[in-house]
Amino acid sequence: MSEKPSYEELEQQIQVLEKENSNLKRANLELEEYKINFRSLFNSTQDAIMVINATNGEVMAVNPAVADVLGYDEEDLIGQHFSILFPPMLQSSDDFLPEEPQFFGGAFKQEFFRPDGMVCLLDLSAAMVSWEQKTVIMATFHELPDW
Repeated sequence: MSEKPSYEELEQQIQVLEKENSNLKRANLELEEYKINFRSLFNSTQDAIMVINATNGEVMAVNPAVADVLGYDEEDLIGQHFSILFPPMLQSSDDFLPEEPQFFGGAFKQEFFRPDGMVCLLDLSAAMVSWEQKTVIMATFHELPDW
């Protein structure tokens, strides 16, 4: 038969639990502050940023600058395959995506298809990163200067 804990032991356990609870609350507040700061940076930059699931090509997140640069609103892209950004002749290509993602970063010029039917040439920078416990492609789009 096990012995019941003493009043002092129970008090100690309560203090330990209260401290752990306090630490969890502080960690949650810090996490919320981090999320707010991240969202603020993500949403306020003038660069168009898109987060794409590297496994299935689905657009997971876009910032407001995507509407300015590419002409698509967030609701037009979230959940869609990123190939809708490319001219139709590229969308139908069987070899559009490799079976395994092989993108390790870089910048290049690429034609993009806008929802109004126009094609625009943009600088595209992309990198594979870990995001929300997934491997994603973080793509940044820049308008080319008129020279």
